[in-house]
Amino acid sequence: MEATTWASNDSPTQDHWIDVTLPSTRQLTTATIYWALNGSNYMTSQQVQFQYWNGSSFVTAGTFTYPGSNTDHSTITFPQVSTSRIRFYQPANQGNPLYPTVLWVTEVDYGLSSSLPGDLNADGSVNALDLQLEVNVILGTETNTTIKAKADLNGDGQANALDLQQLVNKVLGL
Repeated sequence: MEATTWASNDSPTQDHWIDVTLPSTRQLTTATIYWALNGSNYMTSQQVQFQYWNGSSFVTAGTFTYPGSNTDHSTITFPQVSTSRIRFYQPANQGNPLYPTVLWVTEVDYGLSSSLPGDLNADGSVNALDLQLEVNVILGTETNTTIKAKADLNGDGQANALDLQQLVNKVLGL
């Protein structure tokens, strides 16, 4: 399988990070890193901290640690935080044991928290924006794993026309 990957500058003295500014304040409870594949090895880092912006500085909500095996992704769960900015932060020399001076990933995901069924984008309401996300999941163009999981409204293990109809009815108030 081919995928686009991102790697930080190769440096034994510098920390590495991915900084994401969200479009609005969100409530988050999980984070996932999909590691880059190099030959037959996933480039799982020894340590990456998931941090959120509290308005004046970054605070660590949880830490990814090296599982000691060749794993394609790592997920952490943490108490809910509310933020508009997040960072995946790898201290210097904490990359994969084969390349400790690099942070090397394919995708990052952050779990949007919403208890409202059908609120795929976790903005607090079920509306046309969620319908568009549902259609994108069905068409295979939405890659966010959290949204894809939330798109299976009826819990049958797949997002399909049945889920779309359920969401349309919810948006229309039926």
